[in-house]
Amino acid sequence: LMGEAYHKLERAEEARATLDRAVDTQREVSRRAPNNPAYMRNLSISLWYRAVVHRSNERDGLARQSIEESVAVANLLRERDPSDAGALRMVAIATEVYAQVLADLGQREASYARGQDVIAAHRDLVRRADGAPGARRSLAAALMTHGGNSYNGGAFTQACESWTEGEAIYSDLDRTGAMSEHDRTHALSQARDFLRAACNPPRRGLGSRI
Repeated sequence: LMGEAYHKLERAEEARATLDRAVDTQREVSRRAPNNPAYMRNLSISLWYRAVVHRSNERDGLARQSIEESVAVANLLRERDPSDAGALRMVAIATEVYAQVLADLGQREASYARGQDVIAAHRDLVRRADGAPGARRSLAAALMTHGGNSYNGGAFTQACESWTEGEAIYSDLDRTGAMSEHDRTHALSQARDFLRAACNPPRRGLGSRI
């Protein structure tokens, strides 16, 4: 939390040092109790957030190191208990940032592959939740992010396919009264804007990276 505060205050080096200290502490705690899933999850979260901050400060190499370890810990947590939906959710959260970092580094195909991993994880979470609105909304958000990564990499057809599915989920949630006003005016509106500007047929049409 202190690292987040420094980051929001744009005190980049203090944020970096604080988050490094948080990761080191969580790693040591987990090392001392390697069979404790809560400690593993905390380590994965601290690595994930440090990667987010590194990425926002364009420290791509450090972001990749941190997020790769976060994904590895999250996958180990999932492997230890495949029925743990929380572990699967952590895999999805960490892998989504991994896909973005790979895209930043110009590794497009690897980024797309990780994006597909994220979508698969969210589809599994929707199945486990029996199609609950919250799980479906998370899937839609992941589809929109994957579409953005694809668009930025020049894979316009792939982007439009993801955005089309994401918009359809949002629209269905809206029809059933399961969307908040914020979701309706931001997420759903943005999805429709992307489709209108860049799809049917898929084309470069948004004017900038998204």
